Amino acid sequence: EVVAGAKACSGEDLASFLKAMEADDANDHKLATVKSWKEGRLFSVSQIKAVLETLASVKTRRAIIDMLGPRATDAKRGPEIVGMFKYEADKEAVAP
Repeated sequence: EVVAGAKACSGEDLASFLKAMEADDANDHKLATVKSWKEGRLFSVSQIKAVLETLASVKTRRAIIDMLGPRATDAKRGPEIVGMFKYEADKEAVAP
């Protein structure tokens, strides 16, 4: 994952990103939205959590963590994301 030259996602960008995520409940839409919005941006763990909170599917949450995790600006706070999962297998899969 190349993040050179990427800039921190602003609060305004995050609001637009979340609105785009909520435009359609389909998981394919959500994954495509993340794929397009992640380009050129870095995200705080709090912002990644806000994106994950729009999702019900654990599988989709895990896929989005794979996309956004390498773009975390404060990866030391990664355990906060791990704590969003109920089952140990999921926690291990998303642990930094």
